[in-house]
Amino acid sequence: MIVSKGINFPRRSEQKGTTHMYTPKPSEVFPRRAETPPDDASQPSSTVGYTLAKPETFDAPERKSDSLAQPEVEYCLGSPELPIASYREQIVESVANHQATIITAETGAGKSTQVPQFLAEAGLGVVVTQPRIVAARSVAAHVQKEVTARMGDDFERYVGYRTAQEHGDSPENQILFVTDGLQEVRELAGHGIDKEQVLILDEVHEWNENMEVLVAWSKKRMAEDPNFKVVVMSATMESRELADYYSANGTRDVPLIEVPGRVHDVKKDESGFVSDKTIEFARQGKNTLVFAPGKNEIYDIIAEIDRAKIPGLTVLPLYAAQEPEEQNKVFGKYPGTKVVVATNIAQTSITIDDIDAVVDSGLERRKEVFNGVEGLYIRQTSQADCLQRAGRAGRTKAGEYVLARLGSIKHTAFRERDTYGTPEILRTLLDGTVLRLAKNGFDVEEFGFFHQPDQEDITNAKNRLKKLGALDNDNRITKIGRDMERLPVRSNYARMIIESHKYSPAVQSQLAAILAIQEAGGILRHLRGDRKNEKWRSAQDPSYNDSDMIKQLEVFIAYKNKRKGYLNEHDILVKAFNKSKEVMKSLRRVEQLNGEPLLLPTAQQREQLVKCIVAGMVDSLFLGEGSFSAYTGYGQRRICGNRSTIEPSEMIVGTPYDLEVPSKSSTRILPLIQGITNVPSVQMLKQVAPQLFREKMERFTLDSTNTTVVEEWSRYFDGRDLHQLERRESLPSPERRAYLIGRVASGAKFLCHDYTDLNRQVRTLQAKTKDPLDATTIEHADVKGMLEVALPLEVGSIPDAIAYLPPVELSDLVSEETVREITAKSPDTYMGLPLEYYDAQPHVSDSSDVLKSKERIANLPDEAMALPDNRVILEPRQKLTSAYFRYPTPQMPLIELRRQARGIPQHNIASSAIDHTATDEQLVELAAQAIYAREPYKPFELKLYGLTPAHINQARSRATEMVAESERARATIPQLRETLNERVEHLRIRWDNYEAELRRVTGMSMPLSQGNREYVESSLSFAAQAAAEPLCSHGSLKEAEHRLDRLEEHIRINEEHL
Repeated sequence: MIVSKGINFPRRSEQKGTTHMYTPKPSEVFPRRAETPPDDASQPSSTVGYTLAKPETFDAPERKSDSLAQPEVEYCLGSPELPIASYREQIVESVANHQATIITAETGAGKSTQVPQFLAEAGLGVVVTQPRIVAARSVAAHVQKEVTARMGDDFERYVGYRTAQEHGDSPENQILFVTDGLQEVRELAGHGIDKEQVLILDEVHEWNENMEVLVAWSKKRMAEDPNFKVVVMSATMESRELADYYSANGTRDVPLIEVPGRVHDVKKDESGFVSDKTIEFARQGKNTLVFAPGKNEIYDIIAEIDRAKIPGLTVLPLYAAQEPEEQNKVFGKYPGTKVVVATNIAQTSITIDDIDAVVDSGLERRKEVFNGVEGLYIRQTSQADCLQRAGRAGRTKAGEYVLARLGSIKHTAFRERDTYGTPEILRTLLDGTVLRLAKNGFDVEEFGFFHQPDQEDITNAKNRLKKLGALDNDNRITKIGRDMERLPVRSNYARMIIESHKYSPAVQSQLAAILAIQEAGGILRHLRGDRKNEKWRSAQDPSYNDSDMIKQLEVFIAYKNKRKGYLNEHDILVKAFNKSKEVMKSLRRVEQLNGEPLLLPTAQQREQLVKCIVAGMVDSLFLGEGSFSAYTGYGQRRICGNRSTIEPSEMIVGTPYDLEVPSKSSTRILPLIQGITNVPSVQMLKQVAPQLFREKMERFTLDSTNTTVVEEWSRYFDGRDLHQLERRESLPSPERRAYLIGRVASGAKFLCHDYTDLNRQVRTLQAKTKDPLDATTIEHADVKGMLEVALPLEVGSIPDAIAYLPPVELSDLVSEETVREITAKSPDTYMGLPLEYYDAQPHVSDSSDVLKSKERIANLPDEAMALPDNRVILEPRQKLTSAYFRYPTPQMPLIELRRQARGIPQHNIASSAIDHTATDEQLVELAAQAIYAREPYKPFELKLYGLTPAHINQARSRATEMVAESERARATIPQLRETLNERVEHLRIRWDNYEAELRRVTGMSMPLSQGNREYVESSLSFAAQAAAEPLCSHGSLKEAEHRLDRLEEHIRINEEHL
């Protein structure tokens, strides 16, 4: 960028009537301060006693009398009709004598177009910054048109413009309009203006991030270079505060020049709705400029205007995403009435001369950051913005301004709005600014902004850059950071490019295209309510669904050589498409890829592209919730945007984005993720950002064979649990040995060497007799003690640990004589019927086939159905209910079942049941059972069939003993309850461990049948309920204990099968 100096302008002196060449020398018009500081400059100066200098304000000059002898000089450049022309000498003088000059000029005064011409004609090269590309382009064109009209075609290159993508400049330019972002980069890189030039910062009131840096930088450069000059201009801004800022605590004079605008009145009003007021003005034949917050609202308003069917009306949209030729249509003249519906792109710099009225929604859609997430929100504009918009009317004649409501969106009255808007640096991400300043050796915290960012926002920006590897832990820029900063894209995208250097030029070229598309905001037009018919979908590979960015690349490559009309027909955003080409060209030039063809990526190249994308998005990792319709990341819950064209996986990266949209009552926030890419594996995260990856050994567990101890590791990324466990081979350690001992001893898998079976045999023997059993069982503590003594540290599997346990036989736990004695008195079968014992009471096993039909029961032998010691055999233990706990009834004797099956009347019970084969002892026991239970037998009924009074007395004595036994049993109920609770808890944990292991081995979420789960749950619930029931009998508790025995056997068998 070269700005020429020393252009000669012909001046005309009206008094002398002669024409001569006037060539001002920069040293004459702009006297420079000494290059070397004064002698005392090296001495530290104290600020004690200093006061802030008041900014020098110029009033409008009085018109000189015609009788004055001094000649009036007619300038070659500039428009004398504009209000700012009266301030020309003051502006030139101020710039000549001061390093900083602040100009506040109302809308229509001509500051943007005239001040550059004033200073250029005085002999300076002029660089003017604008906040938008369209402003830089259109103002440059307007100024060049003025210069050419006054000076002729020889000056057709006097004015130029330049943006990052558009180069409308040449070495012959004396005035150059640039975007503030481009000038910021040049200034910080040391390629800013020189001593023969002046920097004009226009539209400072917008206070975007680039402008904040330029203002702070210009103040800093003023202190370092006495020849540096800056002019700060705006229609509305905190001018006096800014003058104080530049005055450096009163050590520097900063003139403040206030220029009024045109004298045409603008009638202001607050009423109605935007569409209604626009239609009203259009019917009155008034050309109207309408301000809407965004593109969608623009077309909604246009649709409402079209429905009014106003003859001869031309309605034009204006927003940033349009192509230049579409934007330029708003400056045209039309035979009828013209309505322009625009975003805030029309608020500053550009002028549509024939506007009669402005309808302002008082809204803008702007970027803001909440909780570290940048979103696009609909916000109320400030009073200064409203006045700026009002100034778009009345440029050439009286105008009107209406502040109106837009639909149901919240509306704020003018007097209740903020005086000035929130500067961008206080509401957006600071990553780019922090990195640019860090590269040039500046800490953003010490840079001294006019609007100083919040410390938390600065810290968050530095943390994000650390995650990307751009800053080290001491906030110094790294090699990756330096490479990132030189790239003309946001920091996340720059990190992707650095990662692509590991791969072929073909991949680098493809990534450049991907990022160019993202910088342009995407190239796909999404149709409302007709997503499936979007024609660009035919260019995408339907089998690939891992990255939105790569899917857009496929479309870009397919249409890269197509014409504008073809692109429109296939739902491609033409301006974004062309901008993508320009950005891609710039990136390819920076990366020296100009000769590399752009081809569709292969499968391997897609994988490499994904790795590059993930490397740049490590600060935006999201984990799926269940069906992956919602994701969480950094404490936020978000959904995938409906513009995504892929199937998201469990782990994705993407840009978190908050979108505020109108709703029926007001507005609502959509927490979205856009630009989604699936992360294929945890390993990829570790590869691209090892500084954020951490692993932690969580626990020991068993491998897929359920035998060997392995380590289970959790993976964490940026402090977040990825919920993906990895099993690794375990090494010998005291911790592993302790886990293995506990695993074997707890019986979570099974107790080794048939210890469980031996314990079951001992409990079975105890159930067969009422006498205390002189026996021991092998408990968990016993197994643990044996292993702690014998198990070496190197052993890491259950089978190997079992080898260190001694074999145990039943005879080691209970004497053989006791076993024989109990087995003789309480056999396992009776007349072929399997028996079970509960508290020494024999029952037919519920597994017996004999009891499954009435016919089989009736065919039972005519025996007494009692053991030799007169214990009557009862029917199987029935399923207990809650009613049984409160009203217990004993099981029916087997002989009663047989009587009922044979249809014998009850009064023949004794003779038919025992068939005259019962001994006296059996009759007495039977009678005692009847007396104890009271039902269904009566002693007098039994007396009729061979029971003597002596037998009945014996039966009563026996019944009394049974009552005493029952009382003793009830005394053990508390201990039995406690034991049941402990066993329920132990078996529940054991079953849960089994289920978890089964799910892991099978990979199924529900590997067990419903019946299996119901059996386990009913057994546990039954035992827990029995233990908790206050009125539960001893017999019921023993029944619960028996059910737990069977459940434990069930679990053991399942574990062995696993």
